[in-house]
Amino acid sequence: MIDIFLSIAPIFLLLVLGYVLRRGGIPSVEFWNLNDRLVYWILFPALLFSNTSTFDLSGDLLSAFAVAIYCGFGSAVIFALLSSRLFRLDGPTASSVLQGSARHNSFIALA
Repeated sequence: MIDIFLSIAPIFLLLVLGYVLRRGGIPSVEFWNLNDRLVYWILFPALLFSNTSTFDLSGDLLSAFAVAIYCGFGSAVIFALLSSRLFRLDGPTASSVLQGSARHNSFIALA
């Protein structure tokens, strides 16, 4: 469990650092807009390709890792579905909430 936390922690720390820098205006807003596009369309797909192409599928931790990923992903999807029902969201809004909860969790799982 600590291994999973340690692998995800740098992602959250970078998000917090980026948020703090952006709120402080360091660097400019134009930089952040260009940076967002660069990361989403070039750097992150390169990271995903690099990680998935060199992943060792023969390890003993693979099944535990898969269970943890599926449970986290499933929990996010179930929470999004229940929240959509609870708040009586219309179809397009509910599907956006579901997509937002599922897509980014799958990115974290692959990274």
